[in-house]
Amino acid sequence: MKKIFIAAALLLSCFIRSNAQNAAETPTKPADGPKTEAPVSTVEPDKKENEKTTNSLPSGYAETAWNEEYKTVKDKIKGKIVYSDEDRIIISKENGLTYKYGFFYIDPEKVKDMPNAGNPARLFYCVIEFPYIALDEVKNKVKEKYGEPVGENVKRNKGAVYWDSEKTSVVIWVDEYEKKPYSRKIIYFSKDIINELKDYKFRLFNQKELEVIKNFLP
Repeated sequence: MKKIFIAAALLLSCFIRSNAQNAAETPTKPADGPKTEAPVSTVEPDKKENEKTTNSLPSGYAETAWNEEYKTVKDKIKGKIVYSDEDRIIISKENGLTYKYGFFYIDPEKVKDMPNAGNPARLFYCVIEFPYIALDEVKNKVKEKYGEPVGENVKRNKGAVYWDSEKTSVVIWVDEYEKKPYSRKIIYFSKDIINELKDYKFRLFNQKELEVIKNFLP
């Protein structure tokens, strides 16, 4: 469970925040205030529910699939495109929802010894954003599709709820609003490519260290 949260946090910090600056919006509060209360509880799904989650999660989001190239994904997204940065992100909107499709590109000038270095950028996450909705409402919608969540870590009305399979993880990000747990973001991401991302960031970090060390050597 901890690995999923770390991966989601890495994704958010490395890509979503920086790529979406030109199209980001201030979080929208519910127009009529809270509709329902969402008491927090720890989920302990049984084996059958775990199997349902594993078998039902998509290998992508909607009509898109992980590893698809930017040009292919652009014709499959939901809503109308409001911002795009080729090989990095596509942002679209439809019916009050914002969709962010993120791509991973390995720059061969920075890292040469990774298998996909220099290949076209590939889809590896999709974020769906919406005005604040009570956590229980969001969670129940996702449960209708994928069954009980595999894990839940919500403390002081903040944290995450997630579903997991071999190729995909789905995370509901939880924020506090009026001292209750709410959500305005669901993240789908590729587990295979998130591992590549971690490796890529690690190699970049090591290269910078080596360059610094070389400057100290005679």
